[in-house]
Amino acid sequence: MKKYSIFFVFCISVASELNAQVLASDSLALVALYNSTNGSGWTNRTNWLSGPVSAWFGITVTGNRVSHIQLPNNQLNGNLPAQIGSLTSLQELWINSNLLSGPIPPQIGSLSSLESLQAYANNLSGPIPTEIGNLTNLISLNFDGNPLTGTLPESLKNLVNLQVLTISSWGKANLTGEIPAWLADLTQLRQIWLDGNSFTGNLPDLTGLVFLDRLMLFDNQLTGTIRPEIASLPNLRFIGLQSNQFSQMADFSGSSQILQLQVANNYLQFDDLVPSLGVTGYVYSPQLPIPGGGNQSRIVGQSFTASFSVGGVGNVYQWQKDSVNITGANSSTFTIPSTVLGDAGTYQLLITNALVPGLTLYSEQIILSVSSGPPIIEIISDNTGFPAGSDLQFSATGVGSDQTKDLEITNTGLATLVVSDIQVTGEFSLLSTLPPPIAVGNSETLSIRFAPTGLGKRTGTLTILSNGDIPAYTINLLGEGDAEPEVFNVVTTNSNGKHDFLNIRNITLFPNNRVSIYDRWGNLVFEKDGYDNANETFTGISSSGKELAEGTYYYVLDKGNGSQRMTGFIMLKK
Repeated sequence: MKKYSIFFVFCISVASELNAQVLASDSLALVALYNSTNGSGWTNRTNWLSGPVSAWFGITVTGNRVSHIQLPNNQLNGNLPAQIGSLTSLQELWINSNLLSGPIPPQIGSLSSLESLQAYANNLSGPIPTEIGNLTNLISLNFDGNPLTGTLPESLKNLVNLQVLTISSWGKANLTGEIPAWLADLTQLRQIWLDGNSFTGNLPDLTGLVFLDRLMLFDNQLTGTIRPEIASLPNLRFIGLQSNQFSQMADFSGSSQILQLQVANNYLQFDDLVPSLGVTGYVYSPQLPIPGGGNQSRIVGQSFTASFSVGGVGNVYQWQKDSVNITGANSSTFTIPSTVLGDAGTYQLLITNALVPGLTLYSEQIILSVSSGPPIIEIISDNTGFPAGSDLQFSATGVGSDQTKDLEITNTGLATLVVSDIQVTGEFSLLSTLPPPIAVGNSETLSIRFAPTGLGKRTGTLTILSNGDIPAYTINLLGEGDAEPEVFNVVTTNSNGKHDFLNIRNITLFPNNRVSIYDRWGNLVFEKDGYDNANETFTGISSSGKELAEGTYYYVLDKGNGSQRMTGFIMLKK
């Protein structure tokens, strides 16, 4: 405790000697910043910790208070100290492009005079502290390129003077949740940069942001409609909404002030895109594939139909199989009335529209497999077949041990069997991995383990899921947990860690047991109900508390379940 007191006094002395006219708490805060960010390794540390504070590189003093910290790209390496909150007259904090790490200290919310916070291009992590909402004089907030997590704290709605909000990912940040509706209350905002995060949900109504010049929300997971209110913002010139999941878009044709409108890589279609074609800097290509693809299977002779709904007037459709145009397949729906084996392949719909040059919409791919007939699962164990719904019986197995059965899974159908999943329930488990595709007539081995945890009947199921239209194959697994107490018939009283008590294996499976011990003359010397090898044990001491003599004793074990009692001899040794 004494050394910390000495250090504190030293810091005060240093602060006083360096610049008497600067408030001591400000000087101490700067010293803490220097020490916690490896000041000796800074690129430029001119006059730090020597001479007047106003002469320290990157520091501006107004009156007797520190008003500006400008240390960008200066190799600051470490955490921001809590003492930074003492700089209540600080107007600018520029610490961008350094190696700062760790959480943003909540004490930063005490910088009540702060107007510009530039902390981009560091490694600050964790959530944005709610205390930042106390910085009501803040004009510019920049946390770009830091691995921040969590949501935008609602306290930021208090930043009524904020003009620039930028927390872009740069491949690091991962802010989540929805873009909050309270952003519209920050009516002085000129720029919003929240790109590259993991924001979801719909865009809020931003009608109140009449000064907004840039809205950059690209590379998130936003859905729904690009709202018409955005198109009506009078000063909005740069809009970046590309690489989201928007499926509808408002008409921006009346927004003559726009210089850039980027909406590529969404789920927008021609009817969404056409109205805004006259907008300057309009980038709409490519778009994400139209949902509705996936794997489908047919048996020879069955029909196959694929269809996609695509908005727009004057659309031109072309179906492809394996990237080759299908002659005559020029509508949004494609049908094969009766499939043959050669119809198997990858199908995709391409759509163009002369009104929207440079854009081809693609559907998701449909992968069609065609087989002569379905595969058929047959399970064989011990030369016995087990159709779906039947019972596979395991023999009685001791509790604490296990039993394994090997099952042959055979494909007796007309097409290759692909097992997609095997599910085993109860006190049974699968020891094998998923088998490879099983050709017609071939077999693979599955190993099923039964490991009962209790006595009596045990049940479970084995379910095999496979490709195509084959229903799930399920059989019932039956077993029985069995156990008998086993008496280790030696007890020693020398406390050497071996045979220190009468050990009866599996006795806890018979909680209603009674253990009785007799001497060689037939006298009852020990009796205990609920013997458990733990709290209730025989250690060579009689029930009356007497130490028994070395010799041979006779035990009777009543399991308490109505079955025949167990008897035998034990040796008591000193």
